Amino acid sequence: MANKAIAGAGQAGAATGEAGSATAGEGGDPFGQGGSSGSAGEGGSAGQDSGSVLGPHCNGCSVMEVKTPAWKLAGAFMTGAPVGSPESGIDAYYEWLNALLSPNHELMDGVYGPGVAHAAPYEDELFELLKVAGGSAKQSFTAAEFGGLNGVALFLAAVPNAGASYGSSADFVSGPILPNELFPFYVDGDLYRNGVLYDDAFDGLFPGYNAFSTPIEKDGPSHLVLPFGENSSYFPDVDGAGSYVFRISILDTSDSGWVVDVPFTVQ
Repeated sequence: MANKAIAGAGQAGAATGEAGSATAGEGGDPFGQGGSSGSAGEGGSAGQDSGSVLGPHCNGCSVMEVKTPAWKLAGAFMTGAPVGSPESGIDAYYEWLNALLSPNHELMDGVYGPGVAHAAPYEDELFELLKVAGGSAKQSFTAAEFGGLNGVALFLAAVPNAGASYGSSADFVSGPILPNELFPFYVDGDLYRNGVLYDDAFDGLFPGYNAFSTPIEKDGPSHLVLPFGENSSYFPDVDGAGSYVFRISILDTSDSGWVVDVPFTVQ
């Protein structure tokens, strides 16, 4: 599943589609802000403060809860990345991701699964790996940083909530996990530019351990790595400059989960 939903740059979506209300409820804008209900679907709640939910590295980000998930999204940040282009392919993007995430995480069946066992906490792990690699979080990019073979990468981590199920994972014999029965996770992602749909090719499924082509005989993952990548090379007829918002919805098999909005600008 080498697409934008998990790691790659994938197929190009609609660059000029009309901005809908997404999951913001009747009267909402395309990013779920200011709608009359502000919900994230049946049982959803209004947006929460990103500083306490998504972590300290995601400025202006918001998150909405859908029903009552047994897990949460954390450690959100953006950075520059060599995402490639339709002509070059995305091999360089995977090489960059592999170098950043290994040995703790390995690419398996198109998603990043477990690598070398490592202990919690996992909420800010990805940002710490970025710092070790000499990178930094940012949400403002130049046109050159968003074009050619360059682009932006968004990272999210899914981790168990307090009171989550305990079981075995690749990282420990017993601890808080995302149990296999919650999988596959369905990822529905859209990128908006100036309030108009720019790219909708961020959809996919994240399988459970027991559904990998070589099943992992554990009760579930201790955490998940969810990277997304984009640049303007997929839409050469659209000016790359603008105000963007990633809207990522991630739901488990109980239809519980989260909807996240992550803004960035290209100048």
